[in-house]
Amino acid sequence: MATGKTRLANIASHIAYGCPADNISYPNDESEMSKRVFSLLFEGAGVVVLDNLEQPLESETLCTVLTEPTYKGRVLGKSEMQSVSTNVTWAATGNNLLLRGDITTRFLLCQLDARMEKPEERTFKRNLDEYIPARRAKLVIAGLTILRGHYLATDKPQLTPYGRFEAWSDMVRSAVVWCGLPDPLDTRKEIDESDPVRESLKAVLTAWHKAFGSKKMLVKDAIVGADEGGKALVEAFDNACDCRGALSARAVGKWLANHKERRINGLRFVNAGASAFGIYWRVKSD
Repeated sequence: MATGKTRLANIASHIAYGCPADNISYPNDESEMSKRVFSLLFEGAGVVVLDNLEQPLESETLCTVLTEPTYKGRVLGKSEMQSVSTNVTWAATGNNLLLRGDITTRFLLCQLDARMEKPEERTFKRNLDEYIPARRAKLVIAGLTILRGHYLATDKPQLTPYGRFEAWSDMVRSAVVWCGLPDPLDTRKEIDESDPVRESLKAVLTAWHKAFGSKKMLVKDAIVGADEGGKALVEAFDNACDCRGALSARAVGKWLANHKERRINGLRFVNAGASAFGIYWRVKSD
């Protein structure tokens, strides 16, 4: 706490737009999230901060906004739909913040550590809230100079493009590496490894493969088989499906359908056909 997470986002906004970022709380309801996001886009926000998250971040709305050029929503107080630009920088702050599910592929990680127990008691030589606005022109020129130098350079780093964010990868990420700084995508490894959805899938795949190998199984038989001889699989199913000790074939089957073909450590669930008794599943090793 008080390490400077929100201030860092505000600094970026001050440099780019000459004003602080728009700060919003993260709602639990996806419908409310959609309304808030559309309102901010409709108003022309430049930098938006989801501030002080105390729960894993996951949002279908935000996933769409981060990868699509426009977003359509209903104008408040009117029965009118309108498309708005999604050209906005998004940040999320939190202490040991977690990202969950599809949104993990759309974020980079920044860690701040004041290396002291009470960061709020620190003193600094300058006030950034005054320093940055007073030097905004110089900072903007410096940033554009780096981008221009990278654009004209003949020694650009040869980086593998990052899917769905190719333009950012070619222009910004490549310029950062060209300056001799670490690749921003290096932070993605920690995001992936801390994703609760990924960890749940990894646990189920590993336990299923250990219990049944590549043998195809009906969900109900897998649950019975796991209950009889595979405590790890029972626990993995229970955690992944949030069944709270009451596993059901329907819940597990739905979960498997949502995660089929996703590879974790060379393992993935595949649909192995259907019968009058239901769908067969098995773990395939690549």
